[in-house]
Amino acid sequence: MYAVITGDIIASRSVEPNRWQPLLEKFLQENAEPAHEYAISRGDSFQIQVLASSCLEVAIQLSALLSAESGVGVRMGIGLGTTELSEKSISKKMSDAHIFSGKAFDMLKNDRLRIKTKNQEFDETLNVICSFIGVLIKNWKPATAATVYHALEHQDLSQKDLSALLQKHETSVSKALKRGGFHEITQAISLFKKMLETCS
Repeated sequence: MYAVITGDIIASRSVEPNRWQPLLEKFLQENAEPAHEYAISRGDSFQIQVLASSCLEVAIQLSALLSAESGVGVRMGIGLGTTELSEKSISKKMSDAHIFSGKAFDMLKNDRLRIKTKNQEFDETLNVICSFIGVLIKNWKPATAATVYHALEHQDLSQKDLSALLQKHETSVSKALKRGGFHEITQAISLFKKMLETCS
């Protein structure tokens, strides 16, 4: 199963595009599944197809990356379901995942993340988690976001090795991860994956 993420940059005109556009495009290139399944439109809107099991983690990583490097926020609607196997642009596809993604994005209001599938009970539970994650993301400072991003990117590293990678004291990294809600985020990602296996 695949997921489609539809998103946009919050208050994109308040920050010079060269501070976030190259980061966004590089991230989409590196994380799309298959590699060509992404698009950027109107300068600050985007879509990307990813594996369903990794969609929540990808969305959080993108939020952390852009917050850390440019200070901009991201709103994202995630749709899970069937996808089209065709050469059409991702923005022109009409599979369940693409339609659900657009509907999830339209329902965001003041939230940062929202998920939609064909299972309403699944959606209700996951969107409580997404709202909680969104509150954490809104409160990240750039340094905290950077630490969360690298911790997600290098989950195989111990905190000591992560500290060495970031060239920071282990105590500072520990405090940043606690401030950023990293433990709670990894628990949410793990719960999401278990629920997805049950509902698949």
